[in-house]
Amino acid sequence: MTDRLDHLLAPGRIGTMALRNRIVHAPMSLGLGAGDGTCGERFIAYYAARAKGGAGLINIGTVSVGYPEGSVDAKQIAASDDKYLPNLTALADAVHAHGAKIVLQLNHNGTQAGGDRAAGRPLATPSLPEPKRGDLADYFLPEELTALAAGNPVSGRIRYKVLDAAGIKRVVDMFADAAVRSKRAGIDAVEIHGGHGYLLASFLSPVTNRRTDDYGGSTENRSRFLVEVLRAVRAAVGPDFPVWCKIDATEFELDGGILLEDAKITAQMAQDAGADAISVSAYSDVSKAITHSGSHTPQQPELLVPNARAIKAVITIPVITAGRIETADADRHIAEGTFDFVAFGRKLLADPDLPRKLAEGKSQEVRPCIYCYSCISQAYFRRPVICTVNPGMGFEYARSKAPASRKRVAVIGGGPVGMEAALRLKARGHEPILVEGGDRLGGAFTGAAVTYEPNGRYLDWLRCQIADAAVDVRLGTVGTLDVLSALDPDSVIVATGAGHPVLTIPGIDKPHVRQAETFLNEADASRGGESVAIIGGGMIGLQLAEWLQAQGKIVTVIDVDAKLGTGLPIVRRARLLYELRQKGVTLIGGARDIAIEDSNIIWRNADEQIRRTATDSVIIADGGTPDEALAGQLTEAGFAVSTAGDCAGDFYLEQSIPAVADLVDRI
Repeated sequence: MTDRLDHLLAPGRIGTMALRNRIVHAPMSLGLGAGDGTCGERFIAYYAARAKGGAGLINIGTVSVGYPEGSVDAKQIAASDDKYLPNLTALADAVHAHGAKIVLQLNHNGTQAGGDRAAGRPLATPSLPEPKRGDLADYFLPEELTALAAGNPVSGRIRYKVLDAAGIKRVVDMFADAAVRSKRAGIDAVEIHGGHGYLLASFLSPVTNRRTDDYGGSTENRSRFLVEVLRAVRAAVGPDFPVWCKIDATEFELDGGILLEDAKITAQMAQDAGADAISVSAYSDVSKAITHSGSHTPQQPELLVPNARAIKAVITIPVITAGRIETADADRHIAEGTFDFVAFGRKLLADPDLPRKLAEGKSQEVRPCIYCYSCISQAYFRRPVICTVNPGMGFEYARSKAPASRKRVAVIGGGPVGMEAALRLKARGHEPILVEGGDRLGGAFTGAAVTYEPNGRYLDWLRCQIADAAVDVRLGTVGTLDVLSALDPDSVIVATGAGHPVLTIPGIDKPHVRQAETFLNEADASRGGESVAIIGGGMIGLQLAEWLQAQGKIVTVIDVDAKLGTGLPIVRRARLLYELRQKGVTLIGGARDIAIEDSNIIWRNADEQIRRTATDSVIIADGGTPDEALAGQLTEAGFAVSTAGDCAGDFYLEQSIPAVADLVDRI
């Protein structure tokens, strides 16, 4: 990233509202609400931290205009009644205290109103929905399907209510009333949510809107509901209160869905109805697993930028967009007039201080998002959002007290978990000593940084933070009893990783068989030959397969589990498995009696058939087992020992990083 981001950091304006920069905290459903329509301390503290971090505008995602009616769940924030005014005022005050402005994204969830399903209320819709038969369910693990059902309860048979003119007018009034309430609470603006398949979006889409009255048919008719909401809101709040809307510029992978030309017309109509800006997003056929990382929260960088450019060309009001846009690219696009404001979501989960660090010319200090989708994958199970690389996300309200005394803490193992422990110990005033047996920090994660580029940026950031914090690092030092005795620590954190499981696979000792970590550390660019078989279809094996396929290898992944992708969040898992199949990687689950021959790997499938595939090399990526040997030795020797990461059984970063943060807080 460059430190010259003059356009991204320049002041901007939406209607009458002046903003200190062009960075918007993207509206997201965080699941941090109190459960009764109010924000609560946790919710307010989260957004206050992002305001303090320098964002120009804080957008509070999907605020219900009819709560509990039309809400996604009990934790959604409400603006549907005056009883929520004190709480909304407290939220506005917390954001304003740090110089940011705040907008509420007003929404009715329509057919996605999980709160209505749970309570047995009918779901509001433009037309009776037609069933979809996609592949999304195929990518969930069995335990996730159980959690999915538990998090999304249904009371009786799902019922629908096709809105008539009176029903539409009632919802229009809900939006207008919520906007007035927002203004009274001290909120600076409102955004009308017309995207992502919610109620207004379902009227905009020709797939879900098959009406033949004034609200169906042509793009103009399908936009009528949104326009009526905008006009009612504008009339209710007056000419000087900023109001705008979010729309989908396209619906990916959805035959007959919204097209860019439709969105252009809708944007122009919204502008004529009094909108002060247009937020350009996208939606998709959500029954297809690949689309969950291929629309509004994309894996592909800048997926939405071309549509934002096209819509900006036909209106005169500002355009906001989002979707994995890097800061330097956002600066360039703003300079070129592609859009006016950029909404960062995942980036600000990872580092709330990103805007401030950019303004101070410290872009190298920004904690990078690794685009793992741990965050939004929680929404499927109605769990609070998490961030793999930022364990403090969502816990800003519960910062631990300063330690009673300064302690010397030996951290054994220089992988991400060990580095995170050392950084947190240092920040809390302790004296960490980071002991690493290798010649560089990173541990086994160095291989993960090779196979998945965002991991590499995270590893580089950790190494830089360790150096900047002047942590005492002892490279080439094995954490033996003698070494620990010489260091004389008050406590020890063992984060030495995992041992390799003992696999009883015939042929596993052949010379062309290697562990994944060993394979990735080899210097030979032609490693593995032309064809590679990977035993292990979890996160390590699949990311390795992705990388090998990109090198031009013929890749087979084989696992005893019927479902592949353990360790990957559902959204990332679905995309990776889909793309691997599309690129010709052979994926085999439910294999039994695996054996390795000199030039083949063989197995028995579910039909009891013996199968064989030729391979030049075999890589074992079958995870690990906690290695507690060192921790046991040190405990017996009288040291105060804790374990973290793989050796504590937390094999994935989304588990191990929060766990070690909690551990450090207790020291």
